[in-house]
This record gives sequence, C-alpha cells and structure tokens, in this order.
Amino acid sequence: MAAARAALNRAVELAPATAPIRMRRLNLCIETQDTACVLNDGKEILRLSGIYDSVIFMYYEFLGTEIEDTLKLGLPETARPLRSYAVHIAKNAKTPFGALAVWDRLRALGLADEATASRISQHLVENGEPAAAWRVWRQSLAGMEPGLDRASLLTNGEFKRNSAPSPFDWAIRPQQGVTFLRHGGLQVLFHGETNLSLNNVSQLTYIRHAHHRLVVEVSHEGLTTNQGPFISLVDAEDPSRLSLRTESFHGASPRRRVVLEFKAPRGTRLVRIQLERTPSEKFDNKIAGALHLHRIALTETAPAR
Repeated sequence: MAAARAALNRAVELAPATAPIRMRRLNLCIETQDTACVLNDGKEILRLSGIYDSVIFMYYEFLGTEIEDTLKLGLPETARPLRSYAVHIAKNAKTPFGALAVWDRLRALGLADEATASRISQHLVENGEPAAAWRVWRQSLAGMEPGLDRASLLTNGEFKRNSAPSPFDWAIRPQQGVTFLRHGGLQVLFHGETNLSLNNVSQLTYIRHAHHRLVVEVSHEGLTTNQGPFISLVDAEDPSRLSLRTESFHGASPRRRVVLEFKAPRGTRLVRIQLERTPSEKFDNKIAGALHLHRIALTETAPAR
C-alpha cells in the first residue's frame, strides 16, 4: 500500500489539472475498501490517461481483486490500458497464468500485438511454462509473418526481418571481431582479428516428444582456423537430455543443406538453436572469412507420443 501511495504522489505531480480530482475520489474509495467504486473509477481513469496505471493496478491487487474481475470490471476494452496491464502482470503476478488471461482478452478484442506477445512469452518461459509461452507467440505470428511456414518450429528462419524481443525469435548480440548482416539470410563476417568464442546468435523453441529434422542451408568462403563455426541444438532446461551439433564449417562451400535428424527425449520441452564457435588452441587461431546462413528450419517429422 505504501508503494501505491508513493506512486500516486509522483503521478499527481505529472497529471493534468483534472486528473488529481479523480484520483482523490479513487483514494477515498480505497480508504473504505469499496471494491466496486475502485473498479469503476479506476476503469474511467485508465480510459483517459496512462499516468496512473501502476497505482490503479496496485489498488486492484491490494483489494484482492481476481484478474478475471479486473479484466471484466476494472479495464476499458481499449488497447493501451489492456497492454499496460499485461506488462504489469508479467512483472508482478505470482502465477504465470494471469498473463494468459490478459492475452486471451486482447486477442478476443483484436488488440494483440507483437510487443505484448514478446513480453508475455518471456514471462511464461521464465516461470517454467514453455508450452503456454509458445502458444502465445505462435498466435501473434500471423500478423508479423503472413507467409509463415506453419510446419517450421522456428521463427524468422530466413532472417528477413528484425527480431522481436521474444525468446522465440533470433537474439543477435553484437560482438567484437565479427559483423552480422541481414541480406538473403544472415551473413556472419569474421574480421580475422581475434580467436573468438561465438554463442550470441540463438533462438528458443518448444518441441514435443517426437522425431524432428533440423535443416541448415549454408554457404561460406575463406573460413580459417581448425575451429569453424557450427549450429548446435540443446535442451535449454537440461543439456544432458539433448545436445546435438552440425559439422563445423571450414574453408569455402556453395550453398548446401546440412541436416540433423533426432528424436526429442521425454522431458525435453524447450530447445535452444545457436550459432557457436569454440576458440582454437593453435598458434594461427584468429578466425577470418564469411559464413552465410540462408535458412534454418526445424520441423516435426512424426506424430508426438
């Protein structure tokens, strides 16, 4: 409650002249613990402004209002407050499934968006619910990737667009000694300056207990050293259950397909597909050259059991 009051004081300083009047009435409602009054007035304030979002959400929680009741009675059916509430739930909810209820409401109203899907899917992964996270993310993809291959378990497999901040899209982190370019896939240019360790291009995906096929369409030229880059596929929760990798890529090669066939063991739910390179122990160990990842796809090849 003290946190809510502190947030209220900060918000009042920033609010338009009429907003504090509405909030003072809401404050009287919270003093008397009049839930219906708080929900009704909170809903109207949320409709008008985003300044008091965090205060109003904390008031709802202070009164013990269930998420379903908050969605029904305490939130207007408009994009901004619903998306703000989704972010709040992802940060503060004691159960991961509250965020799912907000997501389903956004979808029902046609207000679901990539940013909210990214936040909720990350929240669900962090709380050990990869299947639910995957459902949210795949539901959001229709608008982002109209031509999405529904059979593929990977997002953005040809690296055509900038990645969303979701665990189920490519995380590509800058690194000294290498440059990443999106051009007909992902181009990885090694500068020949360092004996680098590479593990900063990765994506998570949800899989079932079934047979799968990982396909990497790749070409490369001038790749030096005995330690070339490769693609790994590892159980993100317990690598001892599943850990695979392609061959290392050396020298030059035209575009070709590299295929890994495997069966996901029981218990494996979340896997990480990652571009890696292990530092070389040779004297001539500074890697140079270019790797071109044209396409990466992961598909289920047999029914799950």
